[in-house]
Amino acid sequence: MSILADFRVFNQTVSFSTKGEIEFVDLTDRVRDIVSRSLVRNGIVHVFAPHATGLLVLTENEHCLLEDIRVFLETLIS
Repeated sequence: MSILADFRVFNQTVSFSTKGEIEFVDLTDRVRDIVSRSLVRNGIVHVFAPHATGLLVLTENEHCLLEDIRVFLETLIS
């Protein structure tokens, strides 16, 4: 029997729009929902932004922390 006999892959695309130059979109609930619907119980979630202008930040959704990140990004682009 193959070690990969129970190997499962589940793909899902999530699309969304932003309104400004720097905007944070919390994808936590969407990713949780996708994982739940995938029926995969053990594995890895791979989330990526295919556009050069997108950025994934894995952190707590805490206002002050997000504001620090916004200020840092504004400093980089100004």
